[in-house]
Formats: sequence, structure tokens, C-alpha cells
Amino acid sequence: SLITQPSLPVIEPPTSSRWVVTAVEKAESDVEFKRIDTDFDGLVGGVECRGEFLKSGLSNVDLATIWNLVDVKSSGKLNAEEFALARFLITQRRVGMALPTQLDADMIPPSMRPKPTVESTDAAADYLARISNILAMADFTSPDVEALAKEVEGMVREKQDLEAQVNKLLDEVNAAKGQEAEVRSSIEETRINGHKLEAQRDELQSKLNSPDSTRSDLEAKFKEAELGYQLAENLRDETMNVGDVEISNDEIDSAQQELDRLTS
Repeated sequence: SLITQPSLPVIEPPTSSRWVVTAVEKAESDVEFKRIDTDFDGLVGGVECRGEFLKSGLSNVDLATIWNLVDVKSSGKLNAEEFALARFLITQRRVGMALPTQLDADMIPPSMRPKPTVESTDAAADYLARISNILAMADFTSPDVEALAKEVEGMVREKQDLEAQVNKLLDEVNAAKGQEAEVRSSIEETRINGHKLEAQRDELQSKLNSPDSTRSDLEAKFKEAELGYQLAENLRDETMNVGDVEISNDEIDSAQQELDRLTS
């Protein structure tokens, strides 16, 4: 019997796994994101982003367009990837690039993309499976046809193995990119903390130096007080000497009176 070969479906090219935001840009964005995420919930809203976005100098229309583009889930808040994409689009717009009407495939944040897989029901695998089924149902006794059927089945299995390998490699690549971005973010955060520690060290050194001047002031005040105490002691001694003189004069007057009495 005549076998009609099924038409070959159009095979769509695989979606690119590349992201327009580089690892360096993502790391820099993460530092700013952590700074404005004051409630540490991993999301930033319009109020938190306002200051950062307005510094760009773009019009409110452009900023609103960028927000609507990057707020993929229309939640009214941005995660770290959406925030990084917003910074990327702001930079593009500032150099005169037109904003897209919708996000290109390579603009969609990696965590929000469908898992990159080569589906077993895609055009190529479906075509091979249909050929295999047709050959299996046909009543052929030719060794060549049987060999062809086995070859097709082998191709299907090989395709499935390749799918698994591709998926594994894509997962490893995405994991490596994520780790690289985290390392760069940690390095930048460490650098910032280093500057803070240097400032604290200088402040502490200033405080450590200040007691010397305070001690000098206290020593001067102590010497001044000691001199005042000495003057007070001298004054008391002089007063006591005056008192002794007064007592001696009384004794003289008393003796004079007694002498006058005896001689009268």
C-alpha cells in the first residue's frame, strides 16, 4: 500500500537564554536594591524607587512606561531582577534608545521565563514519532523497512537523551550566572562595609586622642585649685596671727590695770 509521508511542521528556533542585563550590571543594581529595600521583603515599590528613578532625569511618561514594562506580574512592586531591568532601560533611554512596546525575549528576567526545555512534542520529535508510528502500523516484511523503523526509533531515543542533556546544561549555566552575580554583589557590599569601618576607625581614633587634651585641661584646673587652696591656707594663718596679737594686747591691758590697782 502507498504510504503518504506527513508534512514537516515548521520548527521554531529555541528561545535565547541570554539576558540583556550583564552580571556586572546586576551586581551593581543589587547593591542599590538592598539600600532602598528598607523593609527587607525582597520587593520595592514606587515610593522606594522614586528617588533612584528621578535621578535619571527622564520624563514621568518615560519612567511610567519603563515601570509598566518591567513590572512583569503587574504587582505594583519590583523584585531585584525587575529593578535591574528598569535600570538597564533607563540607561538605554538616556542615550537616546527608544523604549520597546513590550519586553523582548532576552529582556524577560530569567526567573520569570518558562523553564528552557526542548519539549518531546516539538516539531522535530513529533515528526519522527509520526514516521515511527506509520511504519509500525504498516504490514511490511522488507528487512530494509524494518531496519529503517528501528533507526527512526533510535533517533527518537537519541533526541530524548539530547533533550535531557540540554536541560541539564541550561540549568548549570543559569546556576553559574546566579552564583557569579551573588559573588559580585557580595564583593561590592564588602567594599562599602570596608569604607564604613574606615570611617568608624577614624572616629574612634579621634575619640582616643581627645582624652589627652581633657587631661591637660584637668591638670591646669587642678594646679589652679591647688594654688587657690594654698592662698586660702596662707590667709587663714595670717588671720590666726592677728588673733594672737589681739590676745597679747588684752593681757597687757589686764596686767596694766592690776599694776595700777596695786600702786594706788
